[in-house]
Amino acid sequence: DRVNSDIFDSLDRIRDYIRLLNLGSPQIIAVGGQGAGKSTVLDRLFGYYILPRSKNLCTLCAIRVQFRRGRDFSCSIEVRTREDSKVVEGTYEKVEKENFDDIHIRVEDKMNKLSPDGKIVRDKEIVVTIESPNDPCLDYLDLPGLVSTGNGQDGRVKDIMELARDVLTKEYD
Repeated sequence: DRVNSDIFDSLDRIRDYIRLLNLGSPQIIAVGGQGAGKSTVLDRLFGYYILPRSKNLCTLCAIRVQFRRGRDFSCSIEVRTREDSKVVEGTYEKVEKENFDDIHIRVEDKMNKLSPDGKIVRDKEIVVTIESPNDPCLDYLDLPGLVSTGNGQDGRVKDIMELARDVLTKEYD
């Protein structure tokens, strides 16, 4: 039951060259309206329930899910700075295979610690890295939903728009 195509097998063979050229892995970035189902669609693409979901504004920061090929299953969650992708001290967490079913709870906990006041976080992102023999080497990036009006959102509209602009500029400079 491999979900991979020959293109991912080919990319894996040239992965080191891609890194040397600083091209990064292929990516899918989810940008869209609040409550439109971005996280739900990404979870279906992953085949795992990883991202927090809610009808209200739920995603408060960029959440990057990185799939990598490896001999065995491994998973980690950490918070990184958006500017230079450095791991924020004390945020690295290894997730054992037997605890993987509750990964969405762990991601949501990281997000709530990152933003206890519920405000949009623009300078950090949560990174989930999953290594397994059968997943393609691919990155997904989930962003907070775009909203069209402030309506008491305490600057969220501006923060969400700036985060989306920053991400798209950095990822596709």
